[in-house]
Amino acid sequence: MDTSNVVKLSSWAGRKAVGDAHEERVRRELERRGWTVMPYGQGTWPEPIRAALRRTESVMRWEPDLLIAQGSTLRLIDCKAAMRGEDAFMYSISRKALRAHVRMFAERDLPIFYVFDNLGVLTPPEVMQNSRLETIGDAGGYLSISSGYPRPFDDVFGLPLPVAPIRAMDEAA
Repeated sequence: MDTSNVVKLSSWAGRKAVGDAHEERVRRELERRGWTVMPYGQGTWPEPIRAALRRTESVMRWEPDLLIAQGSTLRLIDCKAAMRGEDAFMYSISRKALRAHVRMFAERDLPIFYVFDNLGVLTPPEVMQNSRLETIGDAGGYLSISSGYPRPFDDVFGLPLPVAPIRAMDEAA
């Protein structure tokens, strides 16, 4: 597997920048497929609220990043970028985040999808079934999933919509 584009990041600001870029890419890809996309979760809240929330065990700490709709279908998306250079073939999801997402699904009856930086897609039950428990530094319990498990983005969210050809100005007149 080519890991040349995987960056080892140790600072929160660096991880945030990678995460924000990945979230923007996922948003664009969903919109290309006809989904309406809205920011959701902690990223939409002021910093003092996010800082206070980080000191709690509330499930709100793990709110997904995006709320999407297409027709009457609603879904929640949690964007996950790989940031562990030497383990780039694996994705890691916090056990606490996974437990929170399982509870959110039960309470809200909205499916949650993880979208990884290769645009592979998994649900919380798929992570539970295909992962192994690891301890990563002081971060605690994480579930590691091989990058081979996620389903293709197009299989879950559809193919990009065709783009209408651009007409010459004199044809439009």
